Amino acid sequence: MSSQYSTELCKVFVEEYFGSVASKVITVLLDYGRLNLQQIAQHTKYTPKQVSQCLVALIQHHLVLHATELSGTRDTTWYEPVWEEAYRLSRWGTELFIAKEVLSNESATIMKFILMNGRVKGQYIYDTFAGEDKKKLQTLQASLTMLVRQKFLMKVRDVHMTPLADRRNKMYAAKIKGRSEADPKDVKQWNIEVDRQLKDSEEMDNSPTAGLVQAAKGPGSMLKRAKSAGDNLTADPQAFFKVNHDKFVIIMRSQAICNLAKRRTGEITGKVYEYFLKQLEPEMLSVKQDMSAKTITAATLARSVPKDMDLMSVLAKPQQEGPKGRKRRLRHDDDDEDGSSGPKKEEDEEEDEDMDEDEDEDEDEDEDEDEDEEMGEGGVSSAQRASQVAMHLEILCQDSMSFLKKVSNKNQGEYAVDFAVVTERLKQFEFEQIVSDKYSEHAVRIVRILKDKGKVDEKQMSALSLRKSAQVRDLSAELHRAGIIDLQEIPKTADRAPRATIFLWFFRPDRARSLVLDDIYKAITRAQQRIGHEKKRRARLTTKAEIQRQGGAALTERENKEIQRMNAIQEKLAVQIMRMDRLAMIFQLPAAH
Repeated sequence: MSSQYSTELCKVFVEEYFGSVASKVITVLLDYGRLNLQQIAQHTKYTPKQVSQCLVALIQHHLVLHATELSGTRDTTWYEPVWEEAYRLSRWGTELFIAKEVLSNESATIMKFILMNGRVKGQYIYDTFAGEDKKKLQTLQASLTMLVRQKFLMKVRDVHMTPLADRRNKMYAAKIKGRSEADPKDVKQWNIEVDRQLKDSEEMDNSPTAGLVQAAKGPGSMLKRAKSAGDNLTADPQAFFKVNHDKFVIIMRSQAICNLAKRRTGEITGKVYEYFLKQLEPEMLSVKQDMSAKTITAATLARSVPKDMDLMSVLAKPQQEGPKGRKRRLRHDDDDEDGSSGPKKEEDEEEDEDMDEDEDEDEDEDEDEDEDEEMGEGGVSSAQRASQVAMHLEILCQDSMSFLKKVSNKNQGEYAVDFAVVTERLKQFEFEQIVSDKYSEHAVRIVRILKDKGKVDEKQMSALSLRKSAQVRDLSAELHRAGIIDLQEIPKTADRAPRATIFLWFFRPDRARSLVLDDIYKAITRAQQRIGHEKKRRARLTTKAEIQRQGGAALTERENKEIQRMNAIQEKLAVQIMRMDRLAMIFQLPAAH
């Protein structure tokens, strides 16, 4: 559900990308909710034709959904806003940067083209970028197919244009059609069937073959590449595709978790964790998907970790012991007066070495038979490499953030990630960082006490936080004014006298984080408005610079400096928006159930 600041943020970005008319239309829909064409025209003071043309563009970019239903004797089309899609306009730059870094420049170009058009037909992409060039067409087909396979792009279906409530009502109406009354048991069964149909529709989007068709027979690198993968599927040229924003949220979430792991466990352990999450990303289709059942062994992960990465330099080396854990025995009574060992000691050491070699000979032969170890760079075997990786994974398991959980000891250890737990602790960590920066470390201590203990009075809080009551009282009141913590009054008498009232402080994480998220929306909005203000101040100069690029009169030195200054301001503000958006992404992640 949108709030005041999220609505304002959507208005600002829609105006930036689509103009003032579209901004006014989306604002009216966000303020009033579900409206028809005449009602939108009435509120915006625009003509129905202007509103209709604007709605076409907004529907094309999935910012507005529509549903047609029978009202009396005629059909009426209702329109609903999707504020999440409007907010994602602020993430276009980040998504294109990720596409360029993770995929390729060509993939980023395709995605930029689709973002600018909302949804695009596959054949139109081929005609735009390849034309009659067959070689370029094959490369483009391979890139588009890869994007569809990895779910960076998804096929657009009619159900994506209709609100979920209307789809549910339509399915339910089909169940009760022709019935004057229904039994409660039948109603319960119908609800189960409708939920199953909606789930099946969602699984259809996540199907491995969604948006793919059989490739045409014929020579070509694209076809050979597809066959080498085990099939000959290619992107459907007749299907419409849109960007799957959830896939980028998955990557951004992994980056945020890895950054936290590096801060807590070190750079090398964090890199090992990064390779672990990268192995999970291809199978993750949504941030709501439960991946706790998907496990990866240390031996499997060791193959993905670069061989030139030094895993042992950051770990404490264990004490070296003899075979079977026996330390070497020294005979000090046989030493010479100057401390050097005598002949008898040398003979005894030789006998001990011979005995140790005989005892371990059979054990070494068994190990050689069980596992054929291939030596890598630096003389490290695959088993030793897996053991080194397992040490870092154990560090991640033992951390209080629970980055990993160990499932079994198979192949040097089998591990999984419970994203619900990790995400919850990531949110709390970022929330505490904000409280610490805005208030103090003592404020974080109070929040942690209330989170662990529940409802606590002032006296208990003072004892637990090791602070004076007056300090705790002032800081608690400040946090209460900000909405971070709440207060409950329990009167002992009917007159509710303060002296006869118990005051209990408590902490509600979801409410406190939602207020922080609103503050982030407000900050992003103000930064974007400042960018617009800087452009408006120098509108004449910007127009002159555009004329110069088209062969007009050259700018003076002063004007060039002013253009550079404006670009520097916009760049700094854009970087701040990107950073705040990454923080907003963390608080937007679905809550653990």
